[in-house]
Amino acid sequence: AYDTLGESGLQHSLNEPDCVGIFTNAELLPVVARVLEHTPSVKIVIYDGEPSSKVLDELKSKREDLHLYHIDALRELGRGKPIDPSRAPTSDLTACIMYTSGTTGAPKGVVITHGNLIASVAAIYEHLGHLLSSQDTFLAYLPLAHILEFIVELGLYFVGMTIGYGRVKTLTDSSVRNCKGDLREFQPSIMVGVPAVWETIRKGILSKVHSSGTLKKNVFSGALAVKKANIPGLKQAVDSVVFNAVRQQTGGRLRFGLTGGAALSKETQEFLHLALVTMVTGYGMTESCGMCAIMPPEFHQFGSVGAPMPSVEIKLLDVPDAGYLSTNNIPQGEVCIRGPSVIKGYYKRDDLNNDESIFTKDGWMRTGDVGQFNSDGTLTLVDRYVSSSPYSRSCLTSVLGLRTS
Repeated sequence: AYDTLGESGLQHSLNEPDCVGIFTNAELLPVVARVLEHTPSVKIVIYDGEPSSKVLDELKSKREDLHLYHIDALRELGRGKPIDPSRAPTSDLTACIMYTSGTTGAPKGVVITHGNLIASVAAIYEHLGHLLSSQDTFLAYLPLAHILEFIVELGLYFVGMTIGYGRVKTLTDSSVRNCKGDLREFQPSIMVGVPAVWETIRKGILSKVHSSGTLKKNVFSGALAVKKANIPGLKQAVDSVVFNAVRQQTGGRLRFGLTGGAALSKETQEFLHLALVTMVTGYGMTESCGMCAIMPPEFHQFGSVGAPMPSVEIKLLDVPDAGYLSTNNIPQGEVCIRGPSVIKGYYKRDDLNNDESIFTKDGWMRTGDVGQFNSDGTLTLVDRYVSSSPYSRSCLTSVLGLRTS
């Protein structure tokens, strides 16, 4: 949560639901020490890694009733304990409360049920299952406090895929010493990234090309033009001769990449699509468990966020003052969603849950984004509509289909 909300947001997300425990990494324990002074409900801190004795002593000094456990010690405590069948979840039971930063005010607690998650995993499998295999490998490095990483990992576990865990700071060879970066070492076949990561990869590729001399730079530019023109024969040649070296920098096994968390520029998306790997884009938000629309690779096109996911209905609500109407030649309007992946409301926020500019009485959630349905049934986002509601909910982005509000 600290990665996505910052220190004040973390404090809020611990206090509002009266959290009793935290699990975190050793390097973030100093942050926990600072937050503990303002989070009286927290009694247990579980951590991995190897923190210094100074940090542990600082934590212990904050509160006498605080219990500190290394993850290995916790495993030992639980080893051999019987499973309590009464704790089996039901579909309407809360699975987690995921806090989103929003655009104004304190973070909002998105109440996600087990039913929401099961529907979303099923939707991923129905929509993209033909592309996913237990033989694939996935490199995870984004925080699980982000709906993109959370739902992707659940979906890939369901498929039986091998998942390796890395870090943003150790992804590439240039960020480590005397060893390979996570990408080249693990050689993932599927990768998810936020725009900042994909932009870094693009800049890294171009930096190498520009430093390799005028001839190689011209060859690379020509290969991009050939690939973009989709010239039979030549396309396969430039793939194997020119772009193979580029792909080796990410391990050489990538089959497709997923982008999410914010909008990825068309320029970067097209560049990576041509030089590195097929990019999958889409649209979603924390409030829909990342579900809304996804563009499968075999139907790839730029501009559209894809076809509706099986677990979400989409309708367009007229915005007359802006000229976005469902009766236009190309139907347009505010994107409204409902379905088993969509939440029923926010934690302790009746002011928002009872606001019909957000949740309508007939079950629709208004996203505030303006979209249009194209002739092939895909959805394109064209604008951001801010209604009279004091709550500004989201920003335009692209994803596996994931957008966070």
